Amino acid sequence: MTTDISHLVSLHIIKSRIVAAHSEVNKAWGIIQPDHNYKAIWDMVCLFAILYQSIFVPFRLCFDEDAQGGFSVFETIIDVLFIIDIFCCFNVGFYKKGYLVMTRKDIALYYLQTWFFIDLIASFPYSWFFALG
Repeated sequence: MTTDISHLVSLHIIKSRIVAAHSEVNKAWGIIQPDHNYKAIWDMVCLFAILYQSIFVPFRLCFDEDAQGGFSVFETIIDVLFIIDIFCCFNVGFYKKGYLVMTRKDIALYYLQTWFFIDLIASFPYSWFFALG
């Protein structure tokens, strides 16, 4: 009975070391862990930007109101923020079947296959081009 428990404990320790080694060996420079505090703060900033736009974009479309003054600057900053977010997503690891993936190639392939095109269409600064016309 004690050998079974010690065997399970040693297997758990070995598995933990393999996962840790796998994560560290495959970590490219500049890759952010998905659970990092900076990532959480960035996600909250993006959430507030999405909430702002979900209120003011329909308002501006319905009442044909253009952003003026500080609102115009703020909305330009939000557009830039969403573009930066696309580049950030290429540098954030992800979990696959419980394993942390931190290689740039795997992250890029995963992002291109999942959210990239949705993010690209959603964050395209249409107002910059409509303002020119």
